[in-house]
Formats: sequence, structure tokens, C-alpha cells
Amino acid sequence: MEFLDSTRALLRLHTERGQSFPKFRRIKSRAVPAPWAALLVHDRSMTATLAEHYGDDVTVRLLGDDILTPDKALDRVVVLGLENADRPVALAGLRIHLERFAPELRAAFIEAERPFGGILRQAGLSFTSEPQYFLSCETNAVLADALGVSEGAVLYGRFSRLFNQTRDLLAEVVELLTRP
Repeated sequence: MEFLDSTRALLRLHTERGQSFPKFRRIKSRAVPAPWAALLVHDRSMTATLAEHYGDDVTVRLLGDDILTPDKALDRVVVLGLENADRPVALAGLRIHLERFAPELRAAFIEAERPFGGILRQAGLSFTSEPQYFLSCETNAVLADALGVSEGAVLYGRFSRLFNQTRDLLAEVVELLTRP
């Protein structure tokens, strides 16, 4: 269920555009091809990993979000890009557990002006990103448009759970990367 929770905003985006949801395939970490493997098969922040790999600051563009009052959660789908290269490098679907954060951080997540990992890092909050499994999918029109790639292009990604130092679940995230 957590995978579907993390993709709820992405599902809604597909529905709004009259598109069917892409088919995701679970794959083993050893099946993630180079050059994606270096960016996916680890337990670090994706924001920091992308910034280091590309030597550029990572930007965020909000595609859709929803605050779930009963769950005290924020579902959102964003495109991560590069500040100087002005190109998309990843799409992320997140479920952020808002009750685990101070009000000023909650506001920053909702404003979506910076990537989730960047907000946590700036606030001095350490966390681990624990990949639960890896995946691939072919882009449909919605994903291709959001990421600036051809329809049918293969993306690789991961589904991860993010925990703080006391093992509180902070977020679930699906991250899909364009070709590095």
C-alpha cells in the first residue's frame, strides 16, 4: 500500500489528463543498469546524490499535491531539475508524514519551492533513505511531457522509505530518473 500512497498525486495527475497509469516493473538492484545504478542503489538522499553527480543545485517543480487531513500527510508529485542546466533529471512521488515535523517545515513542504531532501538538510535533520525495491517503467505522455523525454523511453527508479535517527517514518517516495 505504501507504494500506492507515494504515487497518489501521480495517479491523480494521470486521471486529470485522461491517461492510464504506466506499468511499473519491480527489478533487483543488480538489474538496474549503469549509469542509473550509481544514482539509485544507495541509502543517501536523492537530492544530494543528484546535486553531487551533476555538480549543480537541484530545483523542484510541483506537478500536483494533496493534503490528507485524516492521515496528516502531504502527497505530492514533483520534477527535480538542475538550476544551471535547466533540465529535468527525476520525477518523485512522495507521501510526507507532516505530524513528524515542526510547523515551519510543514509549510516549506507545502510551498514546494525546494526539494524535500534539501529542506531537511537545511534544517539540520539527518535521515536515511532505505530503498525497498527498484523499478522500471516506460514513459507515457504524462511522464514524457513532465521529464522532457520521448514517449516510450525507459526510466529506472526506486521506492524508498525515509527515516529519522529514531526510526520514525518521515516519508515514502518513488523516484524515477531520466538517463544520467
